[in-house]
Amino acid sequence: MFLLFTIPQLTQWLSNSDPRLRRVARITFACAMYSLWSIFLSRLLNAVSAAWVQLLLDALAKAVLVGGLTYLFALSAPQWVQSHRRAFRRSTQPTLSSSS
Repeated sequence: MFLLFTIPQLTQWLSNSDPRLRRVARITFACAMYSLWSIFLSRLLNAVSAAWVQLLLDALAKAVLVGGLTYLFALSAPQWVQSHRRAFRRSTQPTLSSSS
């Protein structure tokens, strides 16, 4: 049920000019729709496929959904969070020292 609240934001990302953002939003939106309708679709798939196929599709859709929403959440973080993340990444990278 909580996925219903993600639909408006995903549709806004679907119309974004960044193609990478649109692609991730499209895949995440498709997985959200599958997760919302999985009970109905499982009845349709039950007639044509084995139960393990339904479980595999459901697990794959939910894993991609969690990954996509996490990626989009991190991408939509405020600018001050992103700047701190970049600064942290720069400070934790090892520096190359020349040894003779």
